[in-house]
Amino acid sequence: MGTLGGLVASVSADTHIPNQVQVAVAKPAQTRPASLSEMMTPSDQPEGWMLALKSTPAPIPVQVKALSTPVVQKGDYLKHGVNFSNLVSNAEFTDVASTRLQDLQRYLESVDSWLATTPVDGNRMAAEVIMATAKNHKVNPWALLATLEKETSLVTRTAPPSHKTLRKSMGFAYNDGGSKAGKKSNFLYQLDKGAELLNNLYQEGQQLTFPRQMKVNYGHKTITVRNAATYALMRYTPHTTDTKLSRVGGGNYLFRKHMERMVNTFLDSAPQSTLLASR
Repeated sequence: MGTLGGLVASVSADTHIPNQVQVAVAKPAQTRPASLSEMMTPSDQPEGWMLALKSTPAPIPVQVKALSTPVVQKGDYLKHGVNFSNLVSNAEFTDVASTRLQDLQRYLESVDSWLATTPVDGNRMAAEVIMATAKNHKVNPWALLATLEKETSLVTRTAPPSHKTLRKSMGFAYNDGGSKAGKKSNFLYQLDKGAELLNNLYQEGQQLTFPRQMKVNYGHKTITVRNAATYALMRYTPHTTDTKLSRVGGGNYLFRKHMERMVNTFLDSAPQSTLLASR
């Protein structure tokens, strides 16, 4: 059976993918690892991580912070509990250093995500791939998770999705008119290209002056945008909400809500002893 790291041609709705990851190590004398997140320790490998069993892992301070609530300024477009003029700060959008590999793995396990147990690139787990992609393109890994969830609900799925869904994981080169991603598109391609585009749009925004006006929602709405991060997100998905839906949802409304919820869920699930330095 192929992994999701190839062209994903072998992955379909009825393809069986094991739910368990086998780790070939000697059985510990006294305890068991409760999850992969408890098995991750620093190493000298290029990615900076390895899997290793630990009988009593010492608490490590969590550095992940809850998303800030931007101060509403005159002219901001505030609706449905989201400030679309300031979706996230530039510092939050580019913050990679505050999140560790085991933080992502712990979160994925806490929501019973298929990404927590299914290798996506050879033997590499999704948390490792997402973290490496975040570092490579300098985009907050939680922003990547939020985009995956906004576009295809990929994170909260408990079973591996279809080939069709994986081909549009990040919505890269997909729009209302169809796909331009090509046959080579798969989870890895979408993750890398989507993160690369977000970074490119952010860098483009860094050359502009703010606040500035942007047309969104199919050109029917003009809003004030206050930073490069919000500019990048509005260029990537030029909608506040999906105006074609009968209820509030879609667009950057979902991005903000997903990123907010994901970080809060992670912080709520982290051992209290590790939160002293993060709150």
